[in-house]
Amino acid sequence: MATTLLASLESSKMIFVTKKTKPSKGSDTSRHPHALRYSLLAIGLWCVSVFASVNLLAPQQLYAQSHQNIAARAVSDPAGRAVTIAKPATVRLWTDVLGHLTVQFPPTTSVSFPQQTNGNYRLSSIGTGIFISSQGDVLTADHVVHPPDQVLNPKLYAAAAQDVANYINHNAKAGSAQVTAKDVLQQLTSGTLQSSAVYASPTIRVYLSTDYAGPYAAPDLQSLPSTSVMTVDAIKAHSPFDQKDEAIVHVPTTTDTASVALGNSDNVQQQDQLTVVGFAVNGDAMLKPQAFLTSSPTSVVVSSIKSSESGPPLIQIGNSINDGNDGSPALNSQGEIVGTESFVLPNSPGVSFLQASKSALQLAQSINLDLTPGPFQKLWSQAYNDYAATTPGHWHKAEQEFTHLARSYPQFQAVQPLLTEARTQAEAEPTPFVSPTPTQGQHVSQGSNSSSSVAHPFSLAPWQAWAIMIGGVVLLLMLAICLTMLMRKRNVHPPKKEDSKNVSGITASTSSLLTTSQSPDSGGTGQTLSLKAWPCGHMNRPGASFCKVCRERAPET
Repeated sequence: MATTLLASLESSKMIFVTKKTKPSKGSDTSRHPHALRYSLLAIGLWCVSVFASVNLLAPQQLYAQSHQNIAARAVSDPAGRAVTIAKPATVRLWTDVLGHLTVQFPPTTSVSFPQQTNGNYRLSSIGTGIFISSQGDVLTADHVVHPPDQVLNPKLYAAAAQDVANYINHNAKAGSAQVTAKDVLQQLTSGTLQSSAVYASPTIRVYLSTDYAGPYAAPDLQSLPSTSVMTVDAIKAHSPFDQKDEAIVHVPTTTDTASVALGNSDNVQQQDQLTVVGFAVNGDAMLKPQAFLTSSPTSVVVSSIKSSESGPPLIQIGNSINDGNDGSPALNSQGEIVGTESFVLPNSPGVSFLQASKSALQLAQSINLDLTPGPFQKLWSQAYNDYAATTPGHWHKAEQEFTHLARSYPQFQAVQPLLTEARTQAEAEPTPFVSPTPTQGQHVSQGSNSSSSVAHPFSLAPWQAWAIMIGGVVLLLMLAICLTMLMRKRNVHPPKKEDSKNVSGITASTSSLLTTSQSPDSGGTGQTLSLKAWPCGHMNRPGASFCKVCRERAPET
């Protein structure tokens, strides 16, 4: 009887407490929506971050940012890109001519200067040229490699003037007035002091520019590596200064050289804008190689199309030709040579003339020169165009092509900054999907590279993959924390006051009945089963681990 009463009271108590606490605010179950909301918020934030990382920081933004470190015209403008591609083929020419001067002194004395045996004066002229073939053939103005007498004589007079003045003063009669080098130079130039000049064959050196060889650290030209300076071994063809003023010279080389195509000068019209790439002497801050071999592109405007007295076409431009720019190529918007800087009209310092490329093409055809671009120029042109593109995967393509250039042509040090930037940008660019190698019989477009690739539309950059993975780990950690906090709150949540009062009332009213009762297993021996009131307000058996009602842990004894 006592056992039945005990069971019924405990059952009624549990039902009573459950019904009272289930709808009440602040119960454990009422907190579930808060945890759910927190979880949904975490999931939403994670999804937003992943969406932003994949879409808002898409490659097109990286393309725009990458161009900030490069001259805008050299990348965004097709004409600027064409000039940049042509610049590595531009070279600086240094021509040395040995000569001596024989002066006629009245009445019949002739003296050669310099007076030492086999002595000569070294006369130098500087100009510009450009490779037009992959075999080391350079186009320049003929007066750069074959300086005419009207160019060499004033230099020889200036070199010999002091020696001639010393000779005159040493052999003059006592009391005669002394002459100066300036006086002698004036007499030689005017012909008052008659003279004749003898010149040896010119020696021509070709220097690679920083657009090909990269920065120079050498302190002077004599310290340059042999790979950066070459001596002309042949003048293959030339037309004198008073005719077409064009020359094609050859330098020995172990690899194919950069080269630029000869364009059609017949298409040049008034007001066309051309770019002249040269090495103006008045732009040389010093003779250190880094400054001396850095080219200076200049924009010029075509003023008129004319012909010389001998017939070849000329292109008049409204810019002066600075000393050192003689022989410089004039490039059109496609990066083709349409003219070569030649001469300035006397008393017209603001007007210059270009020899039209038509004359150079005829000269090249007369010696059957192969003008086909070599492997270097094809790869360099393709690589730079991919570098300047904005299509998906262009950074990976440019990085691969620049790497090939750097390995195949170690002298092409100017590629290193481009390779570094392309490699940096490729790390942030989605990995391209490489198409299978075309099988035999499949057509491959001209100028395409076998390693060319197309970006996969669903590919992710490494940084995007890492963002997704880290976001997933953070999400799992936040969910685990939320569940842990939820379970902990369920275990320690105290009952409401009214629940405690109800439970206390039941406990007080039945305490006398529950304190002693005869155990059915005692066999009538008088053993009792007692219940204890826990801090939670519920009655539980001694030794219980959890409360039957609220599942709170047993109080410490």
